[in-house]
Amino acid sequence: MFRPGETVLVAVSGGPDSVCLLDLLFRLREALGIRLCVAHLNHRLRGQASEADARFVARLSKKMDLPCEVGVCDVGALSRAEGRSPEDGARQARLRFLEEARRRVGASRIALGHTQSDQAETVLLRLLRGSGRGGLGAMRPVRDGVWVRPLLSVSREEVGRYLALRGLPFRRDATNRDVRFTRNRIRRDLLPRLRRDYNPDVEGVLARTASVLAEEEAWLEGVVQRAFVRARRPSPPGKIVLDVQRVLGYHLALQRRVIRRALAEAGCRGDALSFEVVDRVLSALNCPARTLRVSAEVGVRRASDALIFARPTPAFETPVRIPGRTAVPALGVVLTVCIHPASEVRASLRGAGPDEVFADLRAFAQGATIRNARKGDRFQPLGMAGTKRVSDLLADAKVPRLLRDSVPVLTGSGAIVWVVGHRLAHAARVTGQTRQVVHIQVKKRSKDIFYE
Repeated sequence: MFRPGETVLVAVSGGPDSVCLLDLLFRLREALGIRLCVAHLNHRLRGQASEADARFVARLSKKMDLPCEVGVCDVGALSRAEGRSPEDGARQARLRFLEEARRRVGASRIALGHTQSDQAETVLLRLLRGSGRGGLGAMRPVRDGVWVRPLLSVSREEVGRYLALRGLPFRRDATNRDVRFTRNRIRRDLLPRLRRDYNPDVEGVLARTASVLAEEEAWLEGVVQRAFVRARRPSPPGKIVLDVQRVLGYHLALQRRVIRRALAEAGCRGDALSFEVVDRVLSALNCPARTLRVSAEVGVRRASDALIFARPTPAFETPVRIPGRTAVPALGVVLTVCIHPASEVRASLRGAGPDEVFADLRAFAQGATIRNARKGDRFQPLGMAGTKRVSDLLADAKVPRLLRDSVPVLTGSGAIVWVVGHRLAHAARVTGQTRQVVHIQVKKRSKDIFYE
């Protein structure tokens, strides 16, 4: 959990659990070979009591001769602005503050005072909300290699005995007795009933269950990752494309997990990863013509034998070096442009692949740009007598609707020269009068750009 020589940021609210944690780590710091720094966030939710908490933690840190990072946040205003409950808003503000403080002091770990009792409450809370195995695994002793919970196997009762034995003062948070909050009702009503009427060691049982589920979840994540990789097709940034038949061949439980992984990879968070959303996506497998909006930005649609999860491709317009290399971060590709005498490349014209094109240099007399296709864009495709809308060209090529904004256009002198990966403009073709030819290749992630 700790490595010698590292700095540990200890989150201290002033309550019994965090005071116990700080005292234990302070007494063990030399044996563990670690340096400590204290962090406290004043949430301004309890008026003068919040101010008193901050002063208490500052005095405690000074007494131990430890540096102390103190932050202030109007959690009430922040929660209203972000549409969160005060409880969730406080949690999010606290996590952000601790991560920022960790970077400021150069700490590699953030120690939290959660106990076995907190773990039991979390399991019950998530069970009542309908969480699956991942949620019921609850809190981990170590998360992301940064967040550590040294007291997760210690009960709140044991913490109380330790504080009494050491004669340590601490602060009481009156909101912990407010039964309007579900967690407090679980703590003050449900758990005592379960302990009294069903199992005196219910906290230990729930904590062990969480530990077992967390270990199994870690193993299952490997299974899910392999299934996801097998089902995934090449796709541009911001898009996830799954093979429908491959997904349908999985057990329903694995289907749900692969869908959830795809949603997360596409940028979904929070409610957009819920069981209800996952089941709606599974239903979309049988509705090929319907786009399912799962969040403000992410849409899901079945197109033939592909299930597509897509965020809009951000707008971009990038000048292209001729000759030279041009990076296009929005698509994760690099354009490589070379100029050749026409006599050297005529034999190569018919063998060009979908991710390269040969064009007359004169088409770029006033420069070149690569950009998103725009509504109303038209050009004259090679071999056609008239013009055609780019959107119609992509529809005819059976590019799924959710992937079309990933197909860029290359312009020369203000006109569309190439719908990248699809069709060259007739006016830019190499003819008998062409003296110099531009060879343009989409490299690196070129195979990921276009759906075929």
